[in-house]
Amino acid sequence: MKKIMLTLASALMLFSLVSCKGKKADGKVWVVATDTVFRPFEYTNEKNEFVGIDVDILAAVAENQGFKYDLQSLGWDAGVAAVQVGQADALIAGATIKQSRIESGWIFSDGYYNATQTFVVAKNSTISSYEDLRGKTVAVKNGTAGMDFANSLKDKYGFKVTVFEDSPTMYQDVILGNSAACCEDTPIMAD
Repeated sequence: MKKIMLTLASALMLFSLVSCKGKKADGKVWVVATDTVFRPFEYTNEKNEFVGIDVDILAAVAENQGFKYDLQSLGWDAGVAAVQVGQADALIAGATIKQSRIESGWIFSDGYYNATQTFVVAKNSTISSYEDLRGKTVAVKNGTAGMDFANSLKDKYGFKVTVFEDSPTMYQDVILGNSAACCEDTPIMAD
């Protein structure tokens, strides 16, 4: 896929350890959920190991604070749900700090990365502007800043938005030609 459009809007990426505020380690092994298809923040390498910026941050925080953890790749939606129902103690993921998330009880670290949103198309696409998306479909991942951004533009530029649960499926939809473009965080597409 090739990059065609960057937004001027910026979103803070963050490291989020949700629901651990005020808890002490006390020898407990913390279950930390993640979504390992968000390279370079968290992903699985060729040795099937969890790696990335957020994984390194988690390891450093755990060492500094003296706790052990069990990192589990559950996917974004399942990771959020696992924390909400108490099956996981925390979620570590590159995510956008949004007021609606704060109001619903999310506890965020300080933001550490400013990210823009990028629309990308298949390598052989002739689309080069938002106007070229009129009457077409744009793929987005559920719950992301890319989804929010695409939805904010769809009426103005006359495209439809299709929501996917994970990034690889979203990308595949564009490669197969079912969607004309997808909208994703710029650092993810750059990686």
